[in-house]
Amino acid sequence: MIQRIQTLYMFLAVVAMAACFMFPVVSFDTTNDTGTLSGEMRLLPRDNSVHGEVMNVAVSLPQQSYINTWWLVALVALAAVVTIVCVFMYRNRIRQMRLVMIPFLLMVAYLFLVFIWAADAFVDKATLPLTTPGEMMDVHVVYGIGTWAAAVALLFLFLANRAIKSDEAKVRAADRLR
Repeated sequence: MIQRIQTLYMFLAVVAMAACFMFPVVSFDTTNDTGTLSGEMRLLPRDNSVHGEVMNVAVSLPQQSYINTWWLVALVALAAVVTIVCVFMYRNRIRQMRLVMIPFLLMVAYLFLVFIWAADAFVDKATLPLTTPGEMMDVHVVYGIGTWAAAVALLFLFLANRAIKSDEAKVRAADRLR
């Protein structure tokens, strides 16, 4: 039945995954002798820019930092598609429980990659032209809504899995009473 609470949780998880595409994942700013540099990394480019957009504010020349985010896009898109498929598997709760774990693990991998690799790689490539060898820059990194929406999607997927388990336990208890 589609009107169950786990369907709402899965729908909200898909909405949170869609928010990952609309908002910046990481933004940063740094100040140097040559000026202030700020930028943001998005899963999908805004307008005709590349995935990472860096603006050198002091000189007002846009500078592109090329970091390939297609694999992050693939993780979130695949998780969203599998979650939508899970919504319509309400007749087989055991399979639905197992299938909900796939987008959960994909979103864990997404968050791991964003926190461990993508943010550092983006900031390193963006600030490379401003640094001299051996120079340390003070870079202020902020994880954006695109990162925290993935954490919210994880929460909703966990709640959906828990609700499916609860439904399965109720059905088994009712079968035992018959």
